[in-house]
Amino acid sequence: MTLQRIVGISLVFPCFYLISNTACAKKLGELDHSNVNTQTEKQSKNTQPDIYVKFFFYGDEEEKLQVLLNMGTYCREEIQPSGATQIQCGPYSAEQWQTIEPLIYNITNEYRVYHSTGNNLPSLDLIAEQQKSTHPYLNTLTAELVAISQQQYQNGNLKTYQEQLPSRAVASGVSLSEQWLSQAWGDAKLDIGLSLNAGHQWAFDHVEALLPFWQQDDQSLWFVQAGALFNRDNFHGRDFAHIGLGYRQLDDEQYFGINSFIDYDLSRQHRRMSVGAEYGINYFTFTSNVYFPISDWKDSPDLYEGMNSLVERAAKGWDLSLDTYLPIDNRVKFNLTAGQYLGRYVEHMDGSLPSEDPYHFSVNAEFNPAPEWGLTLGYQREQGAKDQYFAGVNYTLSLSGLYQGEHRQSQQSLIPKKERLTEFVQRDHNMVLEYKQKYADISIHLPESALVEENSQQMVANWMEVKGGADIVSYQWQGEAAQYLNDTQSAKPIFQVPAYRYDGLNQLSLQVVYQLRSGEVKQSNVMKIKVTDSKVLESLEFVPSSALAGENITAKAKLNKAVKDVPMAFAITAEDLQDLTVNGEPIELNQQKNTLQLEAKTDEQGIAQLVLNSSKGQKITVNAIYDHNQEESKSGEIEWTQKTHYQVKIFHAGQEAGKEGSDSESLMTLQTLSAFVFEEEGAVITDLSKFKFQWWRRAHDSNGEFEKITGATQQRYRLKGQDQGYQFKVSTTN
Repeated sequence: MTLQRIVGISLVFPCFYLISNTACAKKLGELDHSNVNTQTEKQSKNTQPDIYVKFFFYGDEEEKLQVLLNMGTYCREEIQPSGATQIQCGPYSAEQWQTIEPLIYNITNEYRVYHSTGNNLPSLDLIAEQQKSTHPYLNTLTAELVAISQQQYQNGNLKTYQEQLPSRAVASGVSLSEQWLSQAWGDAKLDIGLSLNAGHQWAFDHVEALLPFWQQDDQSLWFVQAGALFNRDNFHGRDFAHIGLGYRQLDDEQYFGINSFIDYDLSRQHRRMSVGAEYGINYFTFTSNVYFPISDWKDSPDLYEGMNSLVERAAKGWDLSLDTYLPIDNRVKFNLTAGQYLGRYVEHMDGSLPSEDPYHFSVNAEFNPAPEWGLTLGYQREQGAKDQYFAGVNYTLSLSGLYQGEHRQSQQSLIPKKERLTEFVQRDHNMVLEYKQKYADISIHLPESALVEENSQQMVANWMEVKGGADIVSYQWQGEAAQYLNDTQSAKPIFQVPAYRYDGLNQLSLQVVYQLRSGEVKQSNVMKIKVTDSKVLESLEFVPSSALAGENITAKAKLNKAVKDVPMAFAITAEDLQDLTVNGEPIELNQQKNTLQLEAKTDEQGIAQLVLNSSKGQKITVNAIYDHNQEESKSGEIEWTQKTHYQVKIFHAGQEAGKEGSDSESLMTLQTLSAFVFEEEGAVITDLSKFKFQWWRRAHDSNGEFEKITGATQQRYRLKGQDQGYQFKVSTTN
């Protein structure tokens, strides 16, 4: 007997007490024919009734069942939707029944007993009774529950009734579920495939399902097909999913179909749509598909030699297929497919360098040793890629075969045929990509010129205008400015600006030579960089601002930065340059001039200075010029006044002391010396307020220098005890 598979679905319905000719199973020796069947009360006491029995067999205790069948002269088996076998057999005499009933009880405790006399057989048509129900799917469950209730009620065993009710309800629900699935989705298919990968290992590569949802007269069908592909070695390891809607129509001599699918790239989120058509006649099926993208361009992570940054999307394409079965053995099927994907750069399955509008061709053979198993061998040629051989194993599960095994025993034959309605659509479920370069022109452009301040740092990247930078693989900076870069092979070097030069060579050139990923070598334009000075002339001062003729005046030109050895130009204008000295050196003039050009360099503090002296009283103009910048020059005027000659004489007690040739008395302590100032003509100056005095002394027997007497700055000086043995003098300034 063929046992059906059980799907775990439970359906529970309310149960009502119904009157039926139902017997309760009893142990051997406890059979009471008066309680077995109400029909026995109506039979004649002079006629020995024949006993018939009806029960359900679930596949256990087959030996006991065989004994039971051998003892009867009548036996009928009927496969129920639940998967159980309903058996009705007899007739048995009362003596035989004593032996038969224990066997039945060991097989099942659910059975019915019928009595008959003469040649009249009892009515055992349980199917007809079930059809009286309002819903055919409820009959089986109701009958099961009625059998339990009557058996246990007549025995007064309510506890057993309660225990059996859930299990019987579940079993009946499973039966109903199987029957519904078989009718609603009987033509659905599930296909699982394995393929041999590059490592010569079998790997799970696809799953496919076809679900019919509307069918009419076995001649037309609407269906949904969905599935997924799992790539490891091909298409950069991207996985794909798809779902489609299709319609097929059969007539006596041919069949045709149309379909539309949407594909989704699970790895990179691209989307594609296809429209297809099918036509079949005799052993042949022709299929055509057109593919087109429905998502936009995206940045591509794929890298190819000689190609720069790429963007990608699903490629447009088409294909044509021919399927044919071997007439002498319909288990063998051949497929021929040719097609083409369109684009300037189109992806290849094996990751080869993309090519333009490549065509592809494949041939394969499929052998089905059993309806659910398929073995595939094939060959594929693709323009611009390596030829490939492939092998695969498919397992196809059909719900119609799951519940009705005879449906799966049929093999393919001449078209049209009902089974062809549920074949999987022949199309390319792999999503081929089209590429294009992100930038049409990859370039580096530098500005024509730039001004930079000396001793500063500049990021060269701030000057660069780059297109397609991801495709540039190497850099080489050239030009006069390259020596001041921190790295001449960097994409973003730093330019250390040199110091400003006073010879005028402050313009530097810069250019970069770069190589693309494709191997092409290009170069940028030449950039001119001008180094500007960061220093300016801050001030010009004179120390002192004026002086007597013959005294020094220092001119100081100061920069804003303390930089040493910076040249500074001075222009000196005077009535008579012959009376001037510069830094202690007389001026040599080839001809009479009133303007003199001089140069000095700055010290550590950024100050350039000239020491000027005039032997006579006069005014001169000094102009400090930094780096030939007349507009930012500084100027000033200094003056020497004519020097007046005075004489200072020392008097003591009204007489000039220390006069040469005079007899002067030795000075004593506590005596006072007085200083008087005389003009050149000898007249004494009475107003001494503008004069400052300073007294000096030295030992009388010494020819050394006089020493300044601290605090002795008045016109008069009073001798002290420590002044004994000293000579004195006085000086004055105004």
